[in-house]
Amino acid sequence: MFYTASAYTSFAIAVWCIIWGSQCAYLDVCPAGFVAFAGMATFGMLQGLAMWSVKTAFNHVKKLFVEDLAPGKITARTRRYGLIARRCPCLSRWIFLLFSITNIFSLGLALSSTCVQYTPGQAPWTVQVPCASGDTEPSCQLDPSGNKPVTKDCGTLPVPNPLLHIGTPAALGCVIILWGLRTSAGRKVWPFLYEPVPDDEEFKASGVLKVCACCYLASRCLHP
Repeated sequence: MFYTASAYTSFAIAVWCIIWGSQCAYLDVCPAGFVAFAGMATFGMLQGLAMWSVKTAFNHVKKLFVEDLAPGKITARTRRYGLIARRCPCLSRWIFLLFSITNIFSLGLALSSTCVQYTPGQAPWTVQVPCASGDTEPSCQLDPSGNKPVTKDCGTLPVPNPLLHIGTPAALGCVIILWGLRTSAGRKVWPFLYEPVPDDEEFKASGVLKVCACCYLASRCLHP
């Protein structure tokens, strides 16, 4: 259930961020907001693909019998799903860790009012640019050598709303994070996911490897 719901939610987050991030002028008005959109769209799509692949593989593997794994009966499809079920959960957890960091950053960005709320006719959502030759803007018709106001909005979509546009997908992502914390990998381990680790082996490294070990343990807490 966790993998299926998280996959669909991750895809929804990615689509939402692609639509609003590409249609609204966040890149010009609020670069940090555009970075939030780009991060949530990228990791949301990767997370959705990873979770969907893992869930599909789990469904296949759980239906197998011992006879299906005999050398003479095992199929290429079963081998492929077995490899995904064994290897992709680890990859999915690392993506989920980056996805979590991006969502927490985005939620903080939305709540901090870093991106200025949209106000018609006011900076930074409206800027003055020089009039071009033959410009039909009324202010340019009156003064061809002057400036005209250009509104940086969302085109045919509703007006920009950083709190709604950035905060909504970030909040959905945080819901997935909380759900993942409640379905820790240590609570139920399928036989094909068992990873024996010697005591304190994770922290015997130093420097970058020790940081990686800490990130690995964090990913194990966030994702089954």
